[in-house]
Amino acid sequence: MRNNKSVSPIAKFIGVKWYNLTVLGEATRPDFVVCKCDCGKQIEVPFHQFKAGKIKSCGCGCSVSA
Repeated sequence: MRNNKSVSPIAKFIGVKWYNLTVLGEATRPDFVVCKCDCGKQIEVPFHQFKAGKIKSCGCGCSVSA
């Protein structure tokens, strides 16, 4: 019998750094992730926008490295 338990797509991104944001985990809001910016601030962002590269930092103005 197959195990139908699926891992959240967000869970696969925990610890991944894209631009200036590192994914810390799932947010309390559905389809949002908690990220930590290189400046130290934690923010919640929509997962689809993070994954698409539309959100690169918390808005602090720190330099974005590709």
